[in-house]
Amino acid sequence: MKRMVGISPALAAAIAVIFPFAALAEAISSDSTPPGQKANLIVSTPHDRQKLNLTLYQGGLALIQDGRSVDLKAGVQNIHFQGVTPEIIADSTLLDGSGFTVRERTYTYDLISLEALLKANTGKTIQLQLNGRYFGSSTGPYFVTAKLLTVQNGRILISTQIPGTEHERILALSLDDYADMISFNHIPDNLSESPALSIQVESDINGRTPVALTYLSNGFGWDASYVADLVSDQTLNLDAWVTLRNNTSVPLNKARIQLLAGEVSRAAPMYKHNRMESDNAPMMAMSAAPAGGMENLGDYKLFTLPGEIDLSARQSKQVNLFSHEQVSIEKSYTLPIDLSHNTKQLKADIRLKLTNTEESGLGTPMPAGIMRFYQPDTSGLRQFIGEVRIPDLDKHQEHTALIGRAFGLSANNKTIRWDKAGWLQGELELINSQDTAMTADILLQPLLYRKDNDYKRIPLCQTSENQEITLRLSLRPAGGEADIVHVSQEGNGVCKVSVKLKPDTKASYHYEYRINPAG
Repeated sequence: MKRMVGISPALAAAIAVIFPFAALAEAISSDSTPPGQKANLIVSTPHDRQKLNLTLYQGGLALIQDGRSVDLKAGVQNIHFQGVTPEIIADSTLLDGSGFTVRERTYTYDLISLEALLKANTGKTIQLQLNGRYFGSSTGPYFVTAKLLTVQNGRILISTQIPGTEHERILALSLDDYADMISFNHIPDNLSESPALSIQVESDINGRTPVALTYLSNGFGWDASYVADLVSDQTLNLDAWVTLRNNTSVPLNKARIQLLAGEVSRAAPMYKHNRMESDNAPMMAMSAAPAGGMENLGDYKLFTLPGEIDLSARQSKQVNLFSHEQVSIEKSYTLPIDLSHNTKQLKADIRLKLTNTEESGLGTPMPAGIMRFYQPDTSGLRQFIGEVRIPDLDKHQEHTALIGRAFGLSANNKTIRWDKAGWLQGELELINSQDTAMTADILLQPLLYRKDNDYKRIPLCQTSENQEITLRLSLRPAGGEADIVHVSQEGNGVCKVSVKLKPDTKASYHYEYRINPAG
């Protein structure tokens, strides 16, 4: 039977026996203590936690404010904090409290593993229990003391004496097959059972005192998403959700969670672990968790989620941010058409305009995210009809979402003439196959006309003397039932012609325009 040394019960038990936590504590407590002055070791676990604030930033960053109670002794001591995230940005760490002075901070990234232990013991003596099928008796274990020469790709090179031989031999062994257990003499000082944060303080007091451990950490994230249920073509119900992500191996339970919307500046990383100056680390008072809400934090928006939230290790969780009913919207159908080119079966874009005001039923800052639209069918079942990604939408801002293309509203354009003299002639056909009247916004693109080796953009709308927007071209009905209800000038020279189509109809127009050569 093949034994995997890295995960076998025997190896796990051996490591657990040989490496008690006391050895790690002794290694930490001996770090850089002044001569003649022994530092006490205080181990603070998550059970000492009294308050936990977690602020999540867009881009994977989190600010963790961990309020604990620790039992300090007068003099110099190392506080070993368990339960910090492996992705901690170590030089952002702050420890606040009264009655003590912070002298130094140490963070150990190197974790205990079989490979790390082997590499740390290269050139040293180790003890191995070799598989009896290959060494010694097949009915019992075979132990050997050997010098570890090197380790590479799951194989070790050792120097040892095998019974029955006079001299030491050099053996290359595959850990998967030959070694049932490996025993080491001690834990190297640079290895830790878990990511270890140790803060050395000099205390003036004896007894339990509250401290606030604050640090920045990578490995987190949040984003917003929205569920928009269309009630009619004029209103919808809107639910906002936030997805919280803890990609670290550390659970953060009973946390007051806040979300900062906006882009904060971060220094460019110089090496693997991104650093930020600790003086720039934001500090916020740790207080009882309030009801959820939103506030301005300088130029950013800070959302506080209601209550306390458990965010387990490697977990994503969705929490409701807000809900609004009967939000007013504007629905439109647009057909962008270039009359100088033929177009066949152009489906109308379906657009929904959302205005973030209290008058429209909103008035709440909306973080960027995906908005999904649903509409009930005749039986009342909710059906998905499209999704868009919206930008950050503050109060008094608006956003028009393209959620799809209409099946029953389309256009055909046939360009009959468009020449160097500037003559434009053609036929435009609009089709409404729905059983209800539809208003389509035809977005006539400006003509691109070449004159004297120079191109000009000619808008198809013009402003009359009484400031009325009219068409430059002649647009004559040629069949069907449709009415031009409005003409307006849009941005970039686009001319919008709003046409109301009767139910189940096909309407056509002849158009003609000649560019003024002297224009």
